[in-house]
Amino acid sequence: MLRTSNIGILFRSGILSELEAKRDELLSDRIIQLQAFCRGYLARKSMSQRRVQVSNMKAIYLNNVALLASACLNCFFLL
Repeated sequence: MLRTSNIGILFRSGILSELEAKRDELLSDRIIQLQAFCRGYLARKSMSQRRVQVSNMKAIYLNNVALLASACLNCFFLL
């Protein structure tokens, strides 16, 4: 399969291309896993930020409703 010499390692014909194909396949699998992990992390982070934004918007809305309701009640009693 291989032989060593003073200038490097000598393979039979076709062995080097097989090894490179296996290496490429393993690397592509690892890269796909890394991409999936990163996309999942970013999606979870984005969803968490959206939840906080929605919660803040609800609080602002409820405060405005309460303010308007109290203003209307005060106007009614002033008449």
